[in-house]
Amino acid sequence: MAFRKWQLILGTALLTVVLGRAVGLGGASPSAPRSYRVFLASKPPDVDGELKDECWRAVPWETKFTRLGGGEPEVQTQFAMAWREHWLYICIRVLEPRIEEMKADHGNGDMGLFQDDHIEIMLGDPKDKGRYFQIAVNPEAARLDIAWNDKSRVGYQQLERSGEWSTACQEQAMCWTVEMAVPLNQVGLAAQEGGTFRGNVCRTRTVGGPDRHSTWTPLGERFQEPERFATFTFAGKPGPAEAARSLAEKEDLDALQVRGGDRLVGKVMGVGSDGVLSLKGAQYEGVVRVRASDLVKADFGPAASEVVGAMVHLTTGDRLVGRLVGLTDDALLLAEGLLGSVSIPRDRLARVDLDRKRAPEVVSRFEEGDLRPWGTHGSGWQLGPGGLVFQGRPQNRASLFLKSARPEAVTLVVEFDRVGRQSIHCQILLRCDSFSPRNIRNGIAMQLYSGGYRLYTRHNGRFQQISQHPAHKPFREGELRYAHDPIARRVRVWFGNEPAGEFEGVGAPAGNHIVLIPQRPIRFRRITVLSGVVPPRPTGEAAADSTHVRLVNGDEVTGTGVVFSAGRFVVQSDYGKIRLPSDRVSSIRFSRRVDEPLPLGDGVVRAYTRDGRLTMKLNEMTQNDLVGETVEFGPVRLPRDAVRHVLFRTPEIASRETEEDEEAPTQTIRLQREIPPDILVRLPARILERLLVGDRKQ
Repeated sequence: MAFRKWQLILGTALLTVVLGRAVGLGGASPSAPRSYRVFLASKPPDVDGELKDECWRAVPWETKFTRLGGGEPEVQTQFAMAWREHWLYICIRVLEPRIEEMKADHGNGDMGLFQDDHIEIMLGDPKDKGRYFQIAVNPEAARLDIAWNDKSRVGYQQLERSGEWSTACQEQAMCWTVEMAVPLNQVGLAAQEGGTFRGNVCRTRTVGGPDRHSTWTPLGERFQEPERFATFTFAGKPGPAEAARSLAEKEDLDALQVRGGDRLVGKVMGVGSDGVLSLKGAQYEGVVRVRASDLVKADFGPAASEVVGAMVHLTTGDRLVGRLVGLTDDALLLAEGLLGSVSIPRDRLARVDLDRKRAPEVVSRFEEGDLRPWGTHGSGWQLGPGGLVFQGRPQNRASLFLKSARPEAVTLVVEFDRVGRQSIHCQILLRCDSFSPRNIRNGIAMQLYSGGYRLYTRHNGRFQQISQHPAHKPFREGELRYAHDPIARRVRVWFGNEPAGEFEGVGAPAGNHIVLIPQRPIRFRRITVLSGVVPPRPTGEAAADSTHVRLVNGDEVTGTGVVFSAGRFVVQSDYGKIRLPSDRVSSIRFSRRVDEPLPLGDGVVRAYTRDGRLTMKLNEMTQNDLVGETVEFGPVRLPRDAVRHVLFRTPEIASRETEEDEEAPTQTIRLQREIPPDILVRLPARILERLLVGDRKQ
């Protein structure tokens, strides 16, 4: 009897253990640790949070995070790693459909950061399982590092004090990103092919209920379980098999934005002559058909690289890239572009950039839904109708930045207006040494506030005020022009067309960033960076009938006509004919005039390539081409793999239609897919009636 009693007890205990492991109860034993090959990068990535470097397209990405103790989290996380010399490069895409609800309230070194949304990276000694570094980063790029040895903390902020590591974060559509460069010698590791280290990537999410903690390699009850860390192996350059596993391949999906704010993801099969777009995706049965008249925008997978050559800007704002063949009194001839060989009427030319790295002006494309070449740091940013809007809190220390290594004089033109009822509060910095407000130590700064503006410099973290000026009324909207000449050591400021000050003795810090730090809600309509000190044109002044040729050394020649043939430009100037080899010319600016482009809608769309833009009457879209007609070139055929997205109607019109749709009855559809994560789509009933799945309405 006693034997049977003990047999029953042991059997019950064994069953409890088995069931506990099966359902992931506390104390459950997770699956075996995972492994990852860290491949050699051909060149170091730019640590800017954009994750667009070539090395991230070539190395394998990992996902399939699990919850602590087992089970699949509500949203996934993706990461990749690479190495070069003594650096470990890490990039992470943190998928988050409720990005506006994230929490990021703590700064560098603050232990409260563990209460924010954050990523943790573990880097451990391959021989001693008790020794490892714990690195945490939140969406504001605030970070801290802790050194552990046998469950005891033996170091704090060692990486931060070394000053060698760098981190950048960005918020993107439905995700935030982390990019990091870690000096391996500072964490006790050495990089050599075939060598190993132990580690893990973990995530804490503050939104979405109790599902807070997820981990790449399976763990039990906490992130600090070094005996279960994954094995990472340093490898040589990746081959085709590894590149095939790259996230760039997994993300080759298209996204449709429909009137009313709805979003559908899949693969666009084409647009037929009946004006209906076909979309196929793993989350749909059959094919979804959407009328082109209901579309706002179509985003395609990663676009092919743009053709290397000159960039031709048209008076309508369109842009083409190709090889400059000739320039006559009547037309410009462009070859080897996405449209093949084209002839552009001379009266349609606004500017030609031959040396695009030294283009005389950089104009933002916010109204196109394109942030490039600017970047954002911190939360609260949104590309919307009319420009780039910041609606975050000042304690977030967010910034808008552009890396601009221009040694010569530069003029920044900012067109802005307030959001809400408060006046503008914003810092604008030239030639500063970091894009992160917390890390800026050097730069030339202007502070706009309700009572006026002040100008000051930062030198090694110290502030020195140059001048302070009261304002007759608070800044609410308008144009600010802010110029610095490092040779003359002079700063000039204009508000609109009116001079607002000229200041001597302002040298040039060693930084190469332009940074705007908003402290109240603001909309940036357009930002232009000009070479040289360029004052505003007086009101009513007509554009001169002349052509300006800028040379690569910064010189400029003005003439009444410019032609190009046999590799040489001939400029008819006041000094006679000047002949210039093409490699000496940076850009050509024609008499400034602006033509209104064709309004979008009724079949007229705007197609964006990597660097170009083309307005066209869309006749047909197939899996290979966009076929249509343009005012300048007539019939055109644009390769589909070169197109980033197509705009079917202007953001302002789409915004008004969205407001009209808010009162329409809605239904909710849950879409299931792995990359990106589950999303919730609201479809107004009148649009839902036009979505056909297979041969039946849903």
